[in-house]
Amino acid sequence: MTQSKAQQHKTFFLQFPALERLMETEEFDDLNRTFIEAYDTLEKIYLAKASVKVDAEKKKSARKIMRSLELTMNLLRDFLQVKDDLIRQGVLPPVAPKKGKPV
Repeated sequence: MTQSKAQQHKTFFLQFPALERLMETEEFDDLNRTFIEAYDTLEKIYLAKASVKVDAEKKKSARKIMRSLELTMNLLRDFLQVKDDLIRQGVLPPVAPKKGKPV
């Protein structure tokens, strides 16, 4: 038995309730604030001058985490684009106006 697109969507998100809630409400303010603070802190570590006692391994790790944050935000934007496409196609019901977008 094959599932409809709406059933597949529901089945997928049942496995990720926090992500589902975020996609439904589109309230990204807290997440944006957290990501920006983390990114800024990591950027300071990554850009620290040689005189500051930050070893090369720590800088390398900071850069990798920064890249991970960037990719995560890109993924959230892609999820929103897919959601908007599904709404336009009539697979998902229309939603209330958006409260925020991922930075």
